[in-house]
Amino acid sequence: MEDGRLYVNERNEELNRKITHYVSGPDDYDFDENEEHHHLQADESTGLLESDVEIYSRNIHHEEKQLGEVKLSVYMRYYKFSQGPYMLPLLVMCYVAFSVSTYYTEDFLNKWVDMEPNVTDIVRYKNTNSSDLSSLLEDRNYYLNFYWVLIVTVVVLIFVRTYLTLFYSLSASIILHKHLSRSILNSFMTFFDSHYLGNIINRFSKDLSTLDETIPAVIHDLLKSNVEMIGLIILVSCTNPILLIPTGVLMLVLRMIQKFYLIAGRSIKRLESSTRSPMIGHLNATLEGLLSVRAFENHSLLIEEFDEHLDHFTSASYLMNALMKALSLYGALICSVFNAVVILKLVIFNADTAAGDVGLVILQASHLSSVLLSWIRQFADFESYMTATERVLEYIDIPTENRKSGQIRENWPKNGNIEFRNVSLINSFTKQPLSKNLSCVIQSKERIGIVGRTGVGRSSILSSLFRLYNINGSIIIDGVDIKGLSLEFLRSRMTIIPHDSILFPGTLRSNLDPDRIFLDEAIWNALEAVNMKPLIQDLQTEINRKEYISCAQKHLICLARALLRKNKIIVLDEPTANLDSATCKLLQSTMRKRFCESTVLIVTHRMDMVLDADRVMVIDHEGIVEFDPPSTLLRNENGVFYGMVQQAGLLSNQNDGF
Repeated sequence: MEDGRLYVNERNEELNRKITHYVSGPDDYDFDENEEHHHLQADESTGLLESDVEIYSRNIHHEEKQLGEVKLSVYMRYYKFSQGPYMLPLLVMCYVAFSVSTYYTEDFLNKWVDMEPNVTDIVRYKNTNSSDLSSLLEDRNYYLNFYWVLIVTVVVLIFVRTYLTLFYSLSASIILHKHLSRSILNSFMTFFDSHYLGNIINRFSKDLSTLDETIPAVIHDLLKSNVEMIGLIILVSCTNPILLIPTGVLMLVLRMIQKFYLIAGRSIKRLESSTRSPMIGHLNATLEGLLSVRAFENHSLLIEEFDEHLDHFTSASYLMNALMKALSLYGALICSVFNAVVILKLVIFNADTAAGDVGLVILQASHLSSVLLSWIRQFADFESYMTATERVLEYIDIPTENRKSGQIRENWPKNGNIEFRNVSLINSFTKQPLSKNLSCVIQSKERIGIVGRTGVGRSSILSSLFRLYNINGSIIIDGVDIKGLSLEFLRSRMTIIPHDSILFPGTLRSNLDPDRIFLDEAIWNALEAVNMKPLIQDLQTEINRKEYISCAQKHLICLARALLRKNKIIVLDEPTANLDSATCKLLQSTMRKRFCESTVLIVTHRMDMVLDADRVMVIDHEGIVEFDPPSTLLRNENGVFYGMVQQAGLLSNQNDGF
């Protein structure tokens, strides 16, 4: 099709043999599949790797990827959200108690090992009546009993510290989730214009999953490693000070490895998180448009695009795993060298040392090296995983609407008079004006149809009414400038039936009356008005699966919701786009009967929806070009509205009616 007429009508096989391009004009192009593939790949790489990109970039895959170390403020805010001033000292005390109990357990085991050879010698020489044997047996029983008590204490402390660590971490995760939800729900519409849906889903899925599951384990290992490292260094300095020299060298070398790892690890972790967002967003968009994909048989194209996003993500994810394995490998290699040096020292220079002391030194050296390696690795992992907190805080700090501040007027609006005074609205995403100096007066109880080409700013009028965007000029409703009203109050005094009808999980009654202010009789009357009463058996019917309710039925339920509120201003945004003809007629007749006391604004592409309106507002890029009753507009054969009705094929019916 071209210019409203049939341009080509041939069989698919014959059409494929031709190389003729049917698109004419200045937008002619030759489609090159490889060129488009390269173009998409380059755009995504640019959006992911550049750091200085405007917040309202046209690349919807872009995320603000931070550089350098995770800021101290991120750690401090996490500490604040996790109830740190109360929980952290108790948590540290618990870990210290566990470390001390573990040390005494090993010390008693060492004394027991040193005592056993003496008992064996006395028994071997059959000197069982010796007082020394009785004393040794009493000491052994004492060690065994105390060792048993220490083991029970250690087990109890393991459970206590695990519980406190989880409580500490999950407190931060829960509070961060609440703040993130509140920020997203209260954000300006410009935020959703400039942020891809996959970026938002990524915060609520993987980043919060890291806060819920990964960071608690990392905090547990980090605290454990810190306390054990300090305790072991104190123990080594008291029992074998010479080991402090190789320990210091070991710490220095491991710290150097950690420094090199962190430089790459932080950036790769951020890149991994950033590359996950386009993959999630593309999958979500594909599922939402699955019918269109199947209708146009574009499965291969969608699979190819998804594979591109997946390749970017798996590349970053694989590199992150490789870095972590490399850190563990080099750290384990250096710790093995440290253990070998300690054992060689004992074998060569301390041949006459008691067996218990040798075992204790080897145990301490092995434990110290493993603790140092764990501390270095956990510290590096903690900073890498804290990038998830950094990303969540980025969305928590977005500008939000203050919906409480402003005036609240009783019994407003009474009539529903609307006046636009030089209203202009600018799309902050494209920087293009959506409407220019709109000025008009809409009388009370009028039904106004708003029509125009796509992109001229019809829906922007509705956005300005609900103050979804900042506007220039004034909108006066019943003598009150809406800029001075509370957002929550303003939006509750108007009703909108959107293009895509929305039903929330829950009961039918909670969808129709979420505030529980209407009686069941009023709800049943509203359902009867939209012909939904015969299909509903109980108001407590659960709405949790989309296939149970058709698109038309959802639209009628939203219409019943609007009937219940009886607001003086009703707004309909493409109300019949997804409805069949029978439901459209029902919707129109219901609006004429039930909304006769309200001012109704209807934004639509369908001309039959506005032909019975009181007045029709025709909008162009320059603003309002026509605003009169349909009968008046149809008398002007050179008018824009006349041409639109003629193009819709409804002109003959209207002429017959006139």
